[in-house]
Amino acid sequence: MPSTRKRVNDLSLGLIDGLNNIVLYAIESGGFNESDKLLNVFSPAQIQKAVYNLSQANLIKLNNKAKHKQYILTKQGLKRLQGQIPFYDEQRSWDNKLYLVTYDFQIKHNQRRDAFRKALVSLSAVMIQQSVYLTPYNPHSTILKLNQDGQLNDQIVVSELKQSGIYGEALSFKELVWKIYNLEDINNKYALFIGRHSHYKATKVKRECLHIAFEYLAILKEDPQLPFNLLSSEYLGKQAYTLYLKLLKKANY
Repeated sequence: MPSTRKRVNDLSLGLIDGLNNIVLYAIESGGFNESDKLLNVFSPAQIQKAVYNLSQANLIKLNNKAKHKQYILTKQGLKRLQGQIPFYDEQRSWDNKLYLVTYDFQIKHNQRRDAFRKALVSLSAVMIQQSVYLTPYNPHSTILKLNQDGQLNDQIVVSELKQSGIYGEALSFKELVWKIYNLEDINNKYALFIGRHSHYKATKVKRECLHIAFEYLAILKEDPQLPFNLLSSEYLGKQAYTLYLKLLKKANY
């Protein structure tokens, strides 16, 4: 029999580390009802131990408002889960600009370079070439936080791209990000997810709830979640998210 670690990895498609975190997600998503969604993969004793561990760590608590025994996440539990899985961002404000970020850190600033790269990823930045990134989100406040002592002055350059910028007038911003972020590949995965699960009956959804959820979340993890006004009308990210929520709801009735 495969180890618990391998079963967790297989079920979550590599998204989550540890059975405790699988159960944490199941509780948050509403897919945890007397453990029935997990019993096909893990034993009742394993699940009960995970629930106990989460409760002892103050990551979950009993919902006193529920008619039946039900757990909910604490603020600490939600914070931990947010570090494990991607969340769909429904609020994506945009200033109608694209930013080109170029940096050349000195060797003594290697740790800051790593922190800076992580910060760029949090801004949905994509690498154009070594030390050159493109992002639709204004990076100035992020840079200021990382450069409070001013040691990185003259090592970071931020340029605002205009529609007729370095990629030529032939490409609109929408066409540019579609190409650079490889959105066609992600969109094809969303299309497969929608086609595969749109007509699932409630009984099948209940039985495969977590498998379906992690299939969606694995795609969402690849999605840079660009501003909605930058996305083509054919992009299926929102439709896939709507279906994901619908399936979770169907699994709990």
